[in-house]
Amino acid sequence: MRVDHVKAFARSPVILLMACGLLFAARIMISKVSLTAGAQPLQIAFISNLGAGLLLYGITKSRGIEIPNAKRHIILYLVLGFVSVCLPNALQQFVVLHVGPAYTSTVFALSPVITLIIATVIGQERLILKRAVGIAAGLCGMLALLQQQISQTDYSQYVWVIVGLGIPVCAALGNIIR
Repeated sequence: MRVDHVKAFARSPVILLMACGLLFAARIMISKVSLTAGAQPLQIAFISNLGAGLLLYGITKSRGIEIPNAKRHIILYLVLGFVSVCLPNALQQFVVLHVGPAYTSTVFALSPVITLIIATVIGQERLILKRAVGIAAGLCGMLALLQQQISQTDYSQYVWVIVGLGIPVCAALGNIIR
C-alpha cells in the first residue's frame, strides 16, 4: 500500500509542476555559473541537449518503447528539435550571459501566452476565458516572485533583451507544430 502512495505522490500535478520549476530554475542558474566560469554558450547548449536526448533515449529503450523512424517522423524530430529545443536553448545561453538569469526566466514564462495567441489566431484553439485567465495569473505570479531580480536586469543590452523574446516564440512554435 505504501508504494501506491509514493506513486500517487510522484504523479501529482502539483509535485510535477514544482519539480519542473525547480529543474528549470536550476538549469538557468547552472548556465550562468558555467558561463561565468568561461564555458561558451553554444558549448553549454550542445552538451545539455545531447545529455537530455541520450537520457530520454535510454529511458525510452529501457521501457521497450519503439521510436517511429519513418522519413516524416525524422523530419518532424529535426524541425521540432531545432525550433523548440536547440534554438531557444542557444538563445538562452547568450541572453543569460548578456542580460542575466532573471530576465531569461521571465521570457520563458511568456511561452504559454504566445502559444495561446498563435493557436487562437490560426484557429487551432478557441479562446477560452478560464484558460486565458489561468495563464495570465501564472504569468503575474511569476513576475511577482521575480520582481526584485527583474529590477536588477541590465536592460541597456537592448539587443539581447529583444533576442531573448525569441526564446518563448520558439517554444510556442514548437508547441503549435506538435
